[in-house]
Amino acid sequence: MITAANTAPRIALVGFTGVGKTTLAKAIADLLRDQGVNSVVLKLAAPLYELQRSYYDLAGLEVGEDAQDQQLLHRIATDLRRVSPTSFVDRFRAALRGVPDGTAVINDDLRDADVDAPGLREAGFTLVRVSCAEPVRATRLAGRGDLSRIDEREIFGPAMAAMSFDYEIDTLSADPRACARQVLEAVGAGVRAPIKASAALRAASTGFAGARDTTHVWGEYVQTPLDSATLLREILVYPGGRTSIHRHKLASELNIIAGGAVRLFIGDDPSDLAESVRSPGDLIHVPAGAYHAVAFEQGESSEQPCARFFEVVYSYDSADDIERIDSALPGARPCDSTRGYSGWIAESA
Repeated sequence: MITAANTAPRIALVGFTGVGKTTLAKAIADLLRDQGVNSVVLKLAAPLYELQRSYYDLAGLEVGEDAQDQQLLHRIATDLRRVSPTSFVDRFRAALRGVPDGTAVINDDLRDADVDAPGLREAGFTLVRVSCAEPVRATRLAGRGDLSRIDEREIFGPAMAAMSFDYEIDTLSADPRACARQVLEAVGAGVRAPIKASAALRAASTGFAGARDTTHVWGEYVQTPLDSATLLREILVYPGGRTSIHRHKLASELNIIAGGAVRLFIGDDPSDLAESVRSPGDLIHVPAGAYHAVAFEQGESSEQPCARFFEVVYSYDSADDIERIDSALPGARPCDSTRGYSGWIAESA
């Protein structure tokens, strides 16, 4: 369900082309729809795409539905703003008046800090800065069918730097739906997860009860033995935390990411480990003898800031079966980290 305080949010996603705004806007709309809230994506630049199509029609050329001739669009926008600085926001507000009550509105093409941004603020929009690493953005741009490009950092960078944002999100390290959930929570329209059973009820259904280990600087876990050579753990990685680079001679591990994201380091050479980000649903197999480490990448939610995963350790011999190459990096332990656990393994009394 959507919180009563903000049943139909208005959200403006701000960022350069390729950072994932359109994908994030769709994910937000899908989450809201799942909760019974209608939503619509309104673009400030909608008139520009109509004019772009007219230009190409006059030239006898076809243009794809989502293709952008950025050089042409920028020239038209510059001329329109010269003729009437409020032309875009005025048309946007007119379209906004036609949106039914109770409908969430998402905008994903705000670029102007002087006129359009204040106009959207007055209309009740929350401004969210969307970004990702530049190499990732470049890869995404290469996969688009744009007809021409402009240097957006040079042209729009100063305007975006001048805007004040309510929330910022990086689309690199989490799937779009997880990013959408974070945005909705940040703007006060958080999507409530299905009601969870209490830890006691869950433990009763699984029969699992285990010991909690909080002696590590990088995070903590609760574990229970499945048999004499197999352990089951639910692990929390604190924000900023990283395990030591280590290996086990006998034990192997199978992990599944349950919440947030972690950065995995793994390989045969501790000085040259492969690195990747793993998100909910991803499986990680660590064979015996492989050097590995896990670092915090992203928290599960604003209420549960740790990354979380389950681990099955098999061919387990003892806690002494470990060779550490370096020291763990400390993370920021939440005030009540017990809230981070799912409750499938109850902590022994």
